[in-house]
Amino acid sequence: MRKIVTNMVLLLGLVSGLLAQPWVVFSPEVTLNHQPFLMDSLFYGANFYRQFSNIAGLFNDRNSQELLFGNRLAYTTGEYRRPFDPGIVNNQDYAVQITKPLSEKDLFKGYFGYHRRVDTSVKWLHQSRRVDWVPFLLADSSTGRFELNGLYWSGEWAHRLNRQMTTGLGMYYNVDKALKQNFPKPETNHRDIHVRLGFQMQLKHWQFGLQGRYFDEQEIVKITRYNLDQNLTPVLYKFRFSDLPMILTGKTSEERQVNYHGQEIGFHLSRPIGSHWQLLMGVEGTHSLGNIQDGGSQPIPQGQFRWLQGRVKLVLHQLPSRKMQFRFTYANQFDDFTADHPEFAFRILQQQAFVQQLVGSIRYRYPNRTRLFLDLGAEQGWMQYQDLMTANYFQYRHLRLILRAGGSAFFSNRQEIRLWSGLTRIFTYDIRRTANRYSEFFDILFTQRWDYYQNQTGSFLQGVNYVYHYYPLLEFTASIQFRQTLSDQSAWEFQSRQNWILNLWVKFFIF
Repeated sequence: MRKIVTNMVLLLGLVSGLLAQPWVVFSPEVTLNHQPFLMDSLFYGANFYRQFSNIAGLFNDRNSQELLFGNRLAYTTGEYRRPFDPGIVNNQDYAVQITKPLSEKDLFKGYFGYHRRVDTSVKWLHQSRRVDWVPFLLADSSTGRFELNGLYWSGEWAHRLNRQMTTGLGMYYNVDKALKQNFPKPETNHRDIHVRLGFQMQLKHWQFGLQGRYFDEQEIVKITRYNLDQNLTPVLYKFRFSDLPMILTGKTSEERQVNYHGQEIGFHLSRPIGSHWQLLMGVEGTHSLGNIQDGGSQPIPQGQFRWLQGRVKLVLHQLPSRKMQFRFTYANQFDDFTADHPEFAFRILQQQAFVQQLVGSIRYRYPNRTRLFLDLGAEQGWMQYQDLMTANYFQYRHLRLILRAGGSAFFSNRQEIRLWSGLTRIFTYDIRRTANRYSEFFDILFTQRWDYYQNQTGSFLQGVNYVYHYYPLLEFTASIQFRQTLSDQSAWEFQSRQNWILNLWVKFFIF
């Protein structure tokens, strides 16, 4: 399955989830982004930095020096899952982040983190990234447990040229290693490098922004030398399409390398409308290429893919008022994905997808510092998939309805509690599909994944957040979220997928 289908797995149709990027970034700040938009005033700030990741907008996002450290724990389990998803996922992040002015014209923000992930009951698959849309997979016939450990860091620097112009420069780096705990014990290594540039200019009432990103990501799978005659390891498979695997036998040592790189260019603008509203708009495009090869010192091509992505986002935000605040967010995304045969000038896969979403958000503030939050939204998506090797095709549309509600209140001068809930309902229609079955692998690689998405009916979310304000020194935050994906009961016998997320963060205000 491909990009837009993956969006259907998301438990809530947030715009942040809608605008899913084709690259991988670990960040300590994306912690509570499933709560109502205006409840999280930091992550959904009305500026270029928060809405479009433009480093030049960092001055508009931060007004103080901060030191943030803490951890995020996520635990996922449940039988309603895709065939290659782990049975249990235990994800952990520990990070420290600092925001500090270097001078009157320079602002620095950076973070350093440790990432650990344990995947239990992983069926077959050795590769761990983009397995839903890249048709070149390395796998074996076993089910096992993967343990991943890694480090990541990021540095961002914003420089003010004058009152009208600001520039930004940033770099991100991640390295990690995952090892399967049973034969043939594949070792999966990731190395990610991102370089970002930003520019922002103020011209009377208009504010303009430009940003660019180059990303280079690499995934290498190494398999220990083994001998099938000794029954020490399962059979090794190479899937190049939705079906028809290549089965490897005999004594061998395998290595697979996925090189993936691309560029993003974005243009942004902002303008006040009257005295109470602000309009933000962003148009972004991404072009990326991936090459898969085996063999190490003498690489053998295994295929290549291309991904074009376009995004548009509009935000109409009411400037802060004493009681009421509104925000309307519209976003759409278009994807064009193709993959080519490694040996012949032949296109083996083509996919196009489009999704758009509209969300209205309200915040109401009472005189006693109690606040209520509400999000209402709808998402419409279309996806078309063609596997030219097995002559299979499907197309469908979906409609997702979104409701999120929450509230926050101070029950002492320093202590604040926040509660929120969310519901989504998914309707799938205009379904067209072929089923040219060539082997038993087709049921797993095509049919089971298709059935998973078609039987998803909605999701449920519940969250609580406790904040202790000790101004002007520090702020402590503890939160827990429960998310559940729901399926068609008649087809899946009440199966579901549950996700628990725990966050503990301490923020120091530095003078």
